Amino acid sequence: FCIKQSDWNRANFIIKENHLITPALENCGIRGVMQAQVIKLLNNHGYPVDIKHNITLKDIQAADGLFMTNSVIGVWPVSTFTAESVVVDYRSHEITEKLQKEIGQFI
Repeated sequence: FCIKQSDWNRANFIIKENHLITPALENCGIRGVMQAQVIKLLNNHGYPVDIKHNITLKDIQAADGLFMTNSVIGVWPVSTFTAESVVVDYRSHEITEKLQKEIGQFI
């Protein structure tokens, strides 16, 4: 799955060294139900999650993996991220794979 920088304002997660970062959703209209469920699952598995008000392009470039969430599809990995002249490719990450299996049971 490929996303652009302009799409990053939804319930998305950055994986960096088994630590996760997700954007704050106060200014996004509907608070993310799936984001809350994913954070709860991650915390239950011992993965820390930080909610940041300003995720930068630098954060995304330094990531080990990215994934997006919503209540229809669940969890899906991002394979390519593009912004301006920056293109970052990601490999599948074990955290994303675990979440896909676990969330997939409920969708």
